[in-house]
Amino acid sequence: MPVPLIINEYLLMIIGVGCALAANLYMPNTEKKIQEDQAVVEVSMKKMLGQMSAYLNQPAKEELLRQECLSLRDFVREAQVRAQEYEENRFFSGNSYYFEYFAMRRLQLKVLSDMLQILNRLDAEPEDVQELRELFEFTAQTLAEDNDGAEILTKIAETDQRYQQKKLPESRQSFEERAMLFQLFQLFQDFIEIKAGFNRNK
Repeated sequence: MPVPLIINEYLLMIIGVGCALAANLYMPNTEKKIQEDQAVVEVSMKKMLGQMSAYLNQPAKEELLRQECLSLRDFVREAQVRAQEYEENRFFSGNSYYFEYFAMRRLQLKVLSDMLQILNRLDAEPEDVQELRELFEFTAQTLAEDNDGAEILTKIAETDQRYQQKKLPESRQSFEERAMLFQLFQLFQDFIEIKAGFNRNK
């Protein structure tokens, strides 16, 4: 074999080994960053749900919280792009867990944003929102990557049923507040169902 061809083959081999080493160095660092992004999302969402509980019937604070929710959605969208790039560079892995995780959280944050828009208009009696407050707080305490949401869904259904069994509102304002509460329960159920579906399909 001519010497130039041998040299060329060695150069190609060196380039290949170099690329493999670079990929091995890059991938763990990228995955670590993605996992850090996950931790930020988990902590931020737990905090947000806790604040939703604390800020019920405080429209100004609910609006500030909605802006935080939108900012977190932007963060999740960027994290999802990183996850997609990471998973596309993992040859033959066929695993899209991180991408799907961030897609799930983005959907949940869209629902939270819709809920906060309603809460921004809600001015119900303290006793009417107490159970909702407790639901938000319970979810804040139990929200986790591996939580399938089954217990929370049961609590939502039970609370919703109790609301429906209450005496019908007597004033138009009370009727509108009750309607908003029902809408909130439906959205909150959607919020948890998104996570439950993710756990079933992962």
